[in-house]
Amino acid sequence: MNILCEIICEYVDYYLDEYIEEMQARTGKHISVPTLWRSLAYCGITRKKLQKAATERNELLRNAFIASIGHYRIEQLVFMDESLKDECTLTYLYSYSDINSRAVKKVVFVRGKRYTLLPALTEQGIIAVDIMEGSCTKQRFKEFVISQVVSICYYIISIYTNSVLVLDNAKIHHDQDLLDYLSAFGIKVEFLPPYSPDFNPIETAFSMIK
Repeated sequence: MNILCEIICEYVDYYLDEYIEEMQARTGKHISVPTLWRSLAYCGITRKKLQKAATERNELLRNAFIASIGHYRIEQLVFMDESLKDECTLTYLYSYSDINSRAVKKVVFVRGKRYTLLPALTEQGIIAVDIMEGSCTKQRFKEFVISQVVSICYYIISIYTNSVLVLDNAKIHHDQDLLDYLSAFGIKVEFLPPYSPDFNPIETAFSMIK
C-alpha cells in the first residue's frame, strides 16, 4: 500500500492502467483493475481527491523555491521531467455539435505500446532527449543524465560557474549516487516543491508535443 501511495503522490493524473504498469515496474507484480480499485478504496483515495491534490500545495515551500532559484541566471538552469505517451493522449475529450444533438465520435481503442519521453530543457530549447518503451526507471534516468546532460551542464559551468538541474520529487530522481556524481562536477540540483509542475517550463513543451 505504501508503494501505491508513493506512486499516486508522484503521478496524481495517471490513468488506472498507468498506475498498474508503474506498480508492476516497482514491485514486479501485476495487479488487476478491480484490485487497484479496492486498494485505492482501502487507502481512502478517490478520484476527487486526486483532482484536489494540486490545491494542497505548500505555499511556504513554493515561496522558498522561488527565493532559491532566483539566485541563478536563466542560462544556468536545466529542466528535466518525464512524460508518458500512448493512444490515450491522442483522444480529445470535447468536440462540437448542433445544440440539440450530442457530440459523438466513434473511436477504435487499441491498447498499444506506451513510451516515456525524457527531455532536458534550457533557455535555448530542448537540448537532449531520450525515448523509451514503458516507464522510466531510476537506472535509465541516471544513464541519460550521465551520458547526455552532464556534458551540457559542464559547458554551462565553464561560462557561469554553476549549473543547476531542476527536477520534481519523483522517486527515480532521488538517487544518492547520481546526486553525488553531479555534485562532484559542480552541478547543483534543485527539487521542485510538491504539486508544483507550474514551476517547470518543460510542462509547456510536453503539452505542445502531445
